[in-house]
Order: sequence, then structure tokens, then C-alpha cells
Amino acid sequence: MSDDDTVSEKRACEDADSLAILQRRLSRDGIRCRVFLRMRLILGTETIPPQCAYNPTELIVYGADGKGRAKVTVRTKLWGTTFLVTPVHNAPGSQFPTAQISQILPYLSLLARDELHVGTPATSE
Repeated sequence: MSDDDTVSEKRACEDADSLAILQRRLSRDGIRCRVFLRMRLILGTETIPPQCAYNPTELIVYGADGKGRAKVTVRTKLWGTTFLVTPVHNAPGSQFPTAQISQILPYLSLLARDELHVGTPATSE
């Protein structure tokens, strides 16, 4: 049951802890957000044992209207661990080092307050 969109239980819980720190800081600034730790469970039968797998943990940042503005996940690579921010509307994502949380907070605040318009075409009048 292991594929590219699953992580270990340990990784999911560690990522949830990192995202919870970010969530608390955003909540202090009045930004609505929620951490989602998702688990898939396959019920077993008499011959097949039950299985579970974890999807990557996500932090969803909401705007004042209650709609999602961005998804934040934790990405671990050889060069370090980062927060990967994926704004809505298919805008390009951005990465921020997890060790420097102060860099991501203003960016997410701007997205939540609709003050940073990423991925929207410019209009001329």
C-alpha cells in the first residue's frame, strides 16, 4: 500500500508538529488555518489483514470568506526541510526553510488577506 502520495506514520506526525507551530503563530495574527493529518484505512478480511497509510500532512490557510487560500506541506530533501506553500488558482508554489519560520508568516498573511495576488492575470484599463 506504499506509493508516492503516502508517508510513514512517524513522518506524518513529525510534519503535523511542525505545521502546528506554524498554525499557532498564524492564529495569533488572526489568520484562520487548520492542520490535517489524513490516514487511509483498508479494512481487512479473514484472509487479508487491515492496512493503513498516511497522506502527507497539510496546513490549509483560509481567507476571511472561509475559502482556502493556500496549502502548506513539509518537504524533506537532502539539502534540508522546507515548508512548501501552494496557493490556490494554480499559482506557482514557494518554499521556505522550516528553521526560519519568520519568513513564511508574512507571505501566508498576505495570501489570507488577499493582499498578495499570485497567479491572477494583470488587467489594463
